[in-house]
Order: sequence, then structure tokens, then C-alpha cells
Amino acid sequence: MKDSISKSLNENCTPYLAKQMLRQLSFLERSCAIFDEGDRDEAIRIGGVLRTLIHDTGSSTSLLQQMGIKDEIHLASSCALIPIKVQTLSFDEDPEDYVEGVRNGNIVFAADPLTTIDDNNVIQPILGRSGEYYPLSVIEWWEKFSPVVMPVDKYFTRKQIIVWAANKDGASHVDKYPGKYKELDEGFWMQNGEKTPEHQFVLLRQFAFEFLKGNDIIEVRKYCEQKCNR
Repeated sequence: MKDSISKSLNENCTPYLAKQMLRQLSFLERSCAIFDEGDRDEAIRIGGVLRTLIHDTGSSTSLLQQMGIKDEIHLASSCALIPIKVQTLSFDEDPEDYVEGVRNGNIVFAADPLTTIDDNNVIQPILGRSGEYYPLSVIEWWEKFSPVVMPVDKYFTRKQIIVWAANKDGASHVDKYPGKYKELDEGFWMQNGEKTPEHQFVLLRQFAFEFLKGNDIIEVRKYCEQKCNR
């Protein structure tokens, strides 16, 4: 484990927080297993767990922040990033006009998709098919990188999708979908003229895979197990 992570854990991670981290990781793994068995609604609970782990607000503090490691660890990304200075969108007639607004927001696009279509034309997460994992700081993984891009001004960060799932789609609250989240829910048109609905569920499953796969999270888990004498 990196010295900075170990130092932060030793200073901040009580047995209670260690137990809570192990509990959240178990929740995440169980929800992934249920999703993989065919119950895609379980992805909403994945969103709730990831929000608990990462999202900070004026009235709540994420578990990673309470443990003192949110600024220290890296999370795994299943795809490389396209540097902002060379980003283009091939499906737009004038990609430079489109990405200029994105550049101003400092959003980085993914080099490869996080989803795929199986033989039955069902959208699926790529999980470990890429074979490579790219370390990102939590802030990069959370809100400085867009794994989904649609035409015009439709790009989505992991933070947006996860918080929407938690606050709008039932993990914590039920509320009217934001416009972009509604588009994910309705799905994208494929070349065969059919739509692939509930795109956000597949992405949430992929985000959980990435979170659990990160080397730093694996080390944090070992530390918490030792802290709890498991």
C-alpha cells in the first residue's frame, strides 16, 4: 500500500469505519451478482452504494472522505482517456464546435465505450474485456471524465449517472428524471433500428466493476479486514 494511503488510514480509519467499508463493498458485490443473474433493476442499488462511498455534499460526507483517503487513492478506469486537445466527435458535422463547450468544462472523453452489444442485441457492460485498467484520481474518475457521449451537448460523467440513480431513480429517493438521464433510460438507437433501453443500468454495473477492481481499493479492503480482525 502507498505510504500516503497507509498514513491516512492509520490516522482516520476507526474499526467502525473499517466495518462500514467492508459492508459497502459486500453490498456492491452482491448487487453485481444479482445484476449478472438478470435482475437489471439491481443497478439502482449499485448507484446508491457508490454514492455512499464517493459523493460529498454540504450535509453528508462520503465514506472515502471520512476515512481520509478520497484524495489519496486512485480508481480503475476500463478505458483510456482522449486528451482534451485532440478530442473530436466523428458523428458531428462540426466536431470542433461541439467539443469546445466541453473543453471549457474540462471534461475528458473515453477512448473506448464501456458497453457492448451481445449476440441477442442486448446491451451489456464490458466488465474486464478491455484487459487493461487505467488509474484515475477519484475526482477524475468521478466528474472529470465522460464515459458516455451523445450528439450535441449530451455527455455524462460517472457522478451524474450515479447521483441520478440514487436521488431520482429510487436508491435513496424517487423524483422526476433529469432530461439527460431520461434519454439514457429510454435508450439509444442501434443500426438495426431498435432501441437499447436502460443504458444507465449497464453503465452502473460497469462502474461497480471498476471500483472493485482498483488496486488501491483492494489494498484498502485488506487493511479494513485486518482492522476488523477478519
